[in-house]
Amino acid sequence: MGTNYPKYELLAKALDAQFGNIYEYNVAEGEDPAFDGQEWTDELRTAVRQYLLHDLPGDIRGQLFQLDTDGAAMDIGIEEQVDKLLALEPWEVAFEVRNGAVAAVPTLQELIGHLGAWPSGEESADAIVWLEAHSDMNEWREIARASNHPELRAMMVPVHHGRSPLPDDLVRVLSPKELLAAWDAAVGPASTDLTDAEWRLLAPAFPLQKVRIRNNAAVALRPPSDNELARKRQSLNGIRYKFAHNARWSQVPGRYGKHVYQAWFNYTKSGLFIRLRDALIGKAEAKTLVTWLDQVIARGQNKYKPHQREGAI
Repeated sequence: MGTNYPKYELLAKALDAQFGNIYEYNVAEGEDPAFDGQEWTDELRTAVRQYLLHDLPGDIRGQLFQLDTDGAAMDIGIEEQVDKLLALEPWEVAFEVRNGAVAAVPTLQELIGHLGAWPSGEESADAIVWLEAHSDMNEWREIARASNHPELRAMMVPVHHGRSPLPDDLVRVLSPKELLAAWDAAVGPASTDLTDAEWRLLAPAFPLQKVRIRNNAAVALRPPSDNELARKRQSLNGIRYKFAHNARWSQVPGRYGKHVYQAWFNYTKSGLFIRLRDALIGKAEAKTLVTWLDQVIARGQNKYKPHQREGAI
C-alpha cells in the first residue's frame, strides 16, 4: 500500500509519518511487502488512543462509538469504548476507522457516483460496508428487485431456496451505476432529493394555510404544520425524481407517496412553483433551486396556466 493510502484510511495516514505503514511491518527497501501487521508498542498505543479520543472527525466518531444525539457517549464512556477497540490488533483498529469513515459518507452517490466500474476490490468493499451501515435485509431485496437483474431475481425465487440478496451479492452482480440507480429507485434518499440546506431555504416560502375556527364560520391563517411540510417535501422530491430521470409518473418510487402527480398538478395550477421561485430569487445559496424551479415552471406552462390564490396548497 505504501504511502498512497485510499481516501478513507484516516488512521493509517495519520500514523504513517511516525510509524510507517500500519498494515505492513517496516519492510526493508527492495523487498516485496507482505501482510505482516505491526504489533503494539507503548508509543503506538498512545498515538492511536490520542487519535481516537481527540483527532477522529465527529461524523466518524458517531459510526465507531455509541453516542447520543448530542455526541455524548451512551452506556459506557468514550474512553472505555476506545480501550475496548484497542484490544484489537493495530491494523484491525485502522481498518475499523476506515469502515467508520466509509459508513459516515452521507450518500451512496457521493461514495460511488464517480465510478463507471469497480476499479478494485477496495471500492467494492467500501460499497458493501456502506450498504450494511445504511440499509437492511428488506431494503436489499427491494434494491435487487429494482435492478431487474436476472441473477438477483433468481436468487429470491423460493423454488430455488430463495433468500434475500446480501450487499456482497449486489456489489458482485451490479456495476456502480446499476447499483446507484437501483438504490435510488428502491430506497433513497435519491441524489435528486432536496438536501436539508435546500429545504431550509424552501420551507419558509410556503403560503399560510386556511383553517376554519371551531364553532365559527371565520377562517384563520396559520403556517403549515411540520407534518404538512414533510408531505410537501416528499412530493417535491418525487417531482424532482420524475423529471431528473425522465420517468413516467407511474414509475416514481412509492417512497414519494401516492399523489406526486396530483401535487405537481396542484402546485402548477396554483402558482406555487412561481411563488417559491420568486421567494428565492436574489439568494446566492439558492441559485441551483431557482434554476430547477424555472425548469418546472416552464414544463407546467406548456399544459396549465398557473394562477395565484391564497390558502392551502
